[in-house]
Amino acid sequence: MEESNSNFIEELKQRKVVRALVVYAAISWVALQVVDVISEPLELPLWVSRALIIAFVLGLPMVAVLSWIYDVTRYGLVHTSGEGERHKKGISIGALGVLTATILSASILVSYQMALETPEGEGSEVISLAIMPFDVLPTIRESHLARLSEDLNDRLSANPQLRLASDDAVNVLPLTNDLSSKAKQLGVRYILEGTIEKAGETIDLAIRLFDQKEDHEVWQQNFQNAQLAVINPLVMNELLSFFGLSQQPQRPTTNAKAYDLYLQGLRYFGAGPPYDKVEPLFRAAIAEDPRFALPYAGLCRFFIDRFELMSAPSDFQTAEKNCFRALTLDDRSVEVHRSIASLYGASGQYDKARDSYNKVLSMNPEHYGARFGLARSYVIEDSALSERLFMELIHDHPGSPNGYAGLQNLYFQQGRYAEAVEPARWWVRLVPGNEAAKFSLSADLMLAGMFSDAKSLLLDMLDADSNRIGDVHSNLATAYFFEGEYAKAAELYQIAVEREPDNPVFLRNLGDTIWHLDGAVAARPVFEKTMKLSQQQLEINPEDYNSLTTLVVAAGSLGNETQLENYLRKSLEQAEGNPQVHYDAAVVYSRLGNLEHARKYALEAKNLGYPIELLKADPDIRKIGVQWEI
Repeated sequence: MEESNSNFIEELKQRKVVRALVVYAAISWVALQVVDVISEPLELPLWVSRALIIAFVLGLPMVAVLSWIYDVTRYGLVHTSGEGERHKKGISIGALGVLTATILSASILVSYQMALETPEGEGSEVISLAIMPFDVLPTIRESHLARLSEDLNDRLSANPQLRLASDDAVNVLPLTNDLSSKAKQLGVRYILEGTIEKAGETIDLAIRLFDQKEDHEVWQQNFQNAQLAVINPLVMNELLSFFGLSQQPQRPTTNAKAYDLYLQGLRYFGAGPPYDKVEPLFRAAIAEDPRFALPYAGLCRFFIDRFELMSAPSDFQTAEKNCFRALTLDDRSVEVHRSIASLYGASGQYDKARDSYNKVLSMNPEHYGARFGLARSYVIEDSALSERLFMELIHDHPGSPNGYAGLQNLYFQQGRYAEAVEPARWWVRLVPGNEAAKFSLSADLMLAGMFSDAKSLLLDMLDADSNRIGDVHSNLATAYFFEGEYAKAAELYQIAVEREPDNPVFLRNLGDTIWHLDGAVAARPVFEKTMKLSQQQLEINPEDYNSLTTLVVAAGSLGNETQLENYLRKSLEQAEGNPQVHYDAAVVYSRLGNLEHARKYALEAKNLGYPIELLKADPDIRKIGVQWEI
């Protein structure tokens, strides 16, 4: 037996089988490395690598057999006899090439067909997925590790075949274990959950994937003793492999401490104010790994929020600096491009913002944040396009409060108050405790002439000691004003002004009420202060539409027709199609006794969509004697 084995090994050496297999393995390994390097810049699909692997595996036994039977000589491939003698008759190298090409072609066809058979269906149908915030066991102190799910969501959002549920929709889901109902509310087929079971130098993470169509769990995997910096790339690649999708090129940090600090920064940023820990954590992550792009993008978003709140030019400059540093480090990061779009959107540079949003959409046409930002960027310039984009977004993300809020704001900006009520109601249904949603709904109800419904909602907010107390008093006062209860309205407007003494809109409303309660002379000091505050606002922003329309009413109520016409002209230049400015013009011309002008502007306001019920309820409009058609 030993002699037989020895003879066999000697025969393998003589026929150079081992040498052939080693050479074949080396060539295969080099080819796979080349494909791995070029797959990112050429954006090669996963099935290309799979085809090569299948071809090399199938070719291995063939190389062994052929090297046993044939040898390479100056005559080509010739048959090898058992005694090592070589005969000049054999097969050509060309014939072997044809055989190899046949194997490779078959492998490509098989791999391509496998790529088509994804769990979501045939072809390139988009896979809809929601990633739930990961659970962290109570024994684990590092609660910020729950942000791993947010980072995983950001990484996967670059894949064009995935439509991920929006964060705002996931965050307002009801507390229930019914995954099927959650999937239906989010408008997705799959829900991914995770539990962090151990933390420290390494992570234990259990992942589960629920399929709403099949109504059961279809995939689960435990990742044990994984390094923090690589856990999400591992999860992502396994998940994409399950779906039959191409693995994504990543440029993450390999520094576990930098990644941990970044996750902590995300946690405090997402928790809301105060934000005092956010900047130091992102900067500490950068200090650990200066080539880690995501903390720069995090700093960019942080300073954008500060700029929107405080309008400090230095915050915008710092945001811009960090955004473009992140772009330099990773120009294929969806989050980096979205941060740059937010930067330009916050400063009113909508063309540049749209360029960045479209860059994100070129990577993933289903990206929620880019679609939402693009829709919002067109609110003023192309309201019809903005409306269509918001409607499409709500169709794909029916559980997104921001989608309904965006559509409500669009209708409100256009003076389409009755239409704004429905998306506002949906916004409140999804986030019943959100004061901004309830306040917006109250404004829509009131401006649509539904005073009773508006008052009921506003009184509930007052009872709940709302943080928007000045706004609530003002809107409640407006409801009483249109019902003719001027004394109650004046009392409530006065409270609103005391809480926000520099708010020109509150002052204008108080002036309107005093005009009808005590006369023009009594209202004069209020309108004079309104003029002063609104003019100060215009010095900061000469195109502030709300300040211009407020000045229209204040100037007209003070009897200054020259200033009235000047501010009215500027308002119409900015938003001729907005019914609000026409309504304001009708009010002041009525007070000035110019009923012809008042009728003209009132009818124009009505034709542009201003609610008839509101026009009929206004005491200044009632004086002009228009017979409204309902």
